Amino acid sequence: MSSYLEPGTYKGRWNGNEQPPMVIVAGHITVEPQQRESYLAGCVRIVEQARRAFGCLDVAICADLVDPGRVNNFERRESQAALEPFRLSGHATE
Repeated sequence: MSSYLEPGTYKGRWNGNEQPPMVIVAGHITVEPQQRESYLAGCVRIVEQARRAFGCLDVAICADLVDPGRVNNFERRESQAALEPFRLSGHATE
């Protein structure tokens, strides 16, 4: 069962007169275990910029507690409109 909703398909309690639902982006990437700490150190600036961005409620990039080659990513934004400008700015891919 997928929890992904295509944009514009939300049919919950939001009736358009209220704030749109928040957006959560969660996932992971795999890196070489011996490179994980340096990869995470390189993400500090990205997380700092993301947390200052319009509509950011939370951002985390962190080491997985079980898999030494896994890095977990989590973002929570006020809305889709708050997510897109940061993603398009290039900061998200530095």
